[in-house]
Amino acid sequence: MPASGPVCDWSGSQANVLGLWLDRLIEQGDPGDLVSMVHRQQAWLELLRARMVRD
Repeated sequence: MPASGPVCDWSGSQANVLGLWLDRLIEQGDPGDLVSMVHRQQAWLELLRARMVRD
């Protein structure tokens, strides 16, 4: 799969959005351990994107 394809672009933009949410949650506090959940999702998307770039 090409590194610049639509799925790769989507995963990168979603990881960026989750990063913004992480910053905001950390700034405002962490209701219900949301930071952990959002961080796991962001990490998974970054791993997915890295694998697509590598292959």
